Amino acid sequence: MCTHAARRRPRAGQRGQSLVFVLAFLAVLVAVFVASVESGRAVVDQQRLVNAADAAALGAATWQARTLNAQAYMNRAIVANEVAIAQAVSLRSWSDYLRQTLANVRTLTSAVPYVGAATQAVANGWTAADRTIQVSARAVEASASTVEQILAGAQEAVNALGPVAAAEIARATLRAHSPEIAPSAEHARLEALNVLDWRGFTVSYAGSGRERLRATVLDARDGFTRSRSHRLGTGPLSPVLRVEKRGGTELLGFEAWRGLDTLSIHRRSGFLFGRFREQVPLGWGGAEDALRPSRLPGDHDGTWRVNPSASGLADRALRAHGRAAIHPGLPATRDVREPWRRDERRLSYAVEAELRRANSAPAPRARALAHAVVEFARPEPRADGRREYPSLYSPYWRARLAPVTARQRVLVRGPLDPFAAVAP
Repeated sequence: MCTHAARRRPRAGQRGQSLVFVLAFLAVLVAVFVASVESGRAVVDQQRLVNAADAAALGAATWQARTLNAQAYMNRAIVANEVAIAQAVSLRSWSDYLRQTLANVRTLTSAVPYVGAATQAVANGWTAADRTIQVSARAVEASASTVEQILAGAQEAVNALGPVAAAEIARATLRAHSPEIAPSAEHARLEALNVLDWRGFTVSYAGSGRERLRATVLDARDGFTRSRSHRLGTGPLSPVLRVEKRGGTELLGFEAWRGLDTLSIHRRSGFLFGRFREQVPLGWGGAEDALRPSRLPGDHDGTWRVNPSASGLADRALRAHGRAAIHPGLPATRDVREPWRRDERRLSYAVEAELRRANSAPAPRARALAHAVVEFARPEPRADGRREYPSLYSPYWRARLAPVTARQRVLVRGPLDPFAAVAP
């Protein structure tokens, strides 16, 4: 029994060798554990960086999209104010025409008992009403013109502050994720690219460049502003006599709104086969609102063509009464560069974030690059089925994340970055 037990008892040297193996194994386990912890920490830190960079890029791009939408709303407000000015000028022109027409009727019926007294009262009453309409409408025109200038100035201010606010939003978003996350040193190159993209995306259109604004305003006019024309029958005399009412308000060039209204008797020049020609002007009136009166005659829904004599009387009366010098014309507004292009265009915003730990051992830099785009997209198709291209007249700009481009990657990582060649 004693001899057998002695064989099982390990020697002192064997016990020492086992301890070495155990310690070595424990050291390996500790190293593996530390490596796993560090690796997991690196993965978590990298994911935090990616999330922070994505949020920063998307937040800045969202601000840019909202800025473009705000500018689009300002353009729409300018169009609405121009339409209001056109309506006020139309009302003044129509009121002046009615005043002159009633005055002419009063003159023609002054010798007729009772009828002359009635027309005298109506003419006097409308003359008083016309004074109120002229003053009130001019006040509307002045107010609308002032609002336009304010909107145009605000649009330029918003555009100038756009890149500054976007950059601050990106930095604030990174800080909100962690105080240790900040833009990398190379991010300054991306920031310069972001500013250049923003500066070149829209343009202020003045002078002859306001043609798109002019066309939009003209399309937005209401029926009363476009045309105040109709034909009056003369009963049994209709084959040889008729009364033509013509009137309309137009934007002459880019500066002057002018309205003309005329009423004339027309007679057929030949029995049943000739053309109707103006014979007797019955009424005329006009209004204009411009700092620099336009020399363009305008068409005014055929006024000059159908009632040339009455139109001449209205124009002379307009020149004699003077014009309201309170409207400087269409303001300069912003729109996308080259708005005639029929293609999609996007605005880019890129951010590179870096993790900066205080009092830590030197380690490979942890960085993340993110990219977001601002694009024009209607929430639903147009009712007429037509495709709408990007512009600053519709507030349909939105932001989304997008793959990093090769240009952005090379800008911050250099041309030797192995991923630069495969980045989209």
